[in-house]
Amino acid sequence: MKVLVPPQSGSKEGITASRNRFGQYIRTRAIPVNPASFAQGAVRARMAGNSAAYRLLTSAQRAGWSDLGLMMTRSDSLGQSYALQGNQAYASINNNNLAAGAAVVADAPAIATTGGPRHGHHHTIGGRVQHRLHCDATASPHVFAGVCLTTTKRRP
Repeated sequence: MKVLVPPQSGSKEGITASRNRFGQYIRTRAIPVNPASFAQGAVRARMAGNSAAYRLLTSAQRAGWSDLGLMMTRSDSLGQSYALQGNQAYASINNNNLAAGAAVVADAPAIATTGGPRHGHHHTIGGRVQHRLHCDATASPHVFAGVCLTTTKRRP
């Protein structure tokens, strides 16, 4: 609720005061939800392990991951594309590998450019079919050799 009070910010006794471009406002304090489930713990453990392992890589290995990261793009919440840093590329690839039951790769995988995956087509990496791809025409035409491709279906 917008209020006419002296400028203030912070929380006290369940009330949070803040300011945005429309002016000063007060709201009830939100309590973050953190279920601390087994699956959430497993994901956090994988991330922590991969972050620690990245710090142990040689300079040459880190340079390889940095180069690979420049070829991997993501979109932020505003739809703007950005390239990954080396540690982000390492974590992205190896978190997916561990989730799929594959081994961690210390050296950045070579990138292989294809004609672009098509919805429902099998895609081969290293000469054999790894997974069935489910992607649309906007998917990246880049596939990394020796890396598992995973798909996740979420409930609507």
